[in-house]
Amino acid sequence: MKRLLTLMLALALALSLCVAANAEVYTHPEAGYGFNAPEGWMVLDGSTTSNLLDLGTGLLDLSDDILAMLDQAKDMPMALVISPNLMNNIAVTMEDAGMEIPPALLLMLGDTLFEQYQTIFPGFVVTAPMSQVDFGEWKAAMFDGEYEMAGMRFALRQVFVPSGTYLFGFVLTVNGGAVEEYAPVLTDLVTSFFVP
Repeated sequence: MKRLLTLMLALALALSLCVAANAEVYTHPEAGYGFNAPEGWMVLDGSTTSNLLDLGTGLLDLSDDILAMLDQAKDMPMALVISPNLMNNIAVTMEDAGMEIPPALLLMLGDTLFEQYQTIFPGFVVTAPMSQVDFGEWKAAMFDGEYEMAGMRFALRQVFVPSGTYLFGFVLTVNGGAVEEYAPVLTDLVTSFFVP
């Protein structure tokens, strides 16, 4: 618990020192994708996000699978959208799949993805199965789940948006609550999403 409190204090300090996008429209400086930033939420990217991931891995006792996943995330053009209370976030990632991916194909990958989550987060449970969802112009796949890490319970909603050969991931993580509380924020963000 002491490590978690240290992490939260360090996170709050890092957030207060970094430049956060509080503008209405956020555009990733390297990848060019963007979205309407939720009012009152902070948007971090680039080295700030990488440094926060490093900080978290240094303070928490994480499995090798989680450490590998975090290392991989540092190499992606990522934005981290953090709630005003610093307890919840939406991670936006971009990955080149090397081919166009129709949303229906994402539905077929659900079981494989769930198995991967269960390996990384023992006790991970799917609370809403993978389904196809429309977010404005975006045809997406989405599922909900829950897991425990460092003695804390998290709920998540993950949305996959294919665009050309790129796959964009939006992961809403809620600390100790339910995804429904923040679902409108995620919906607005994904609906407003644009690519260059």
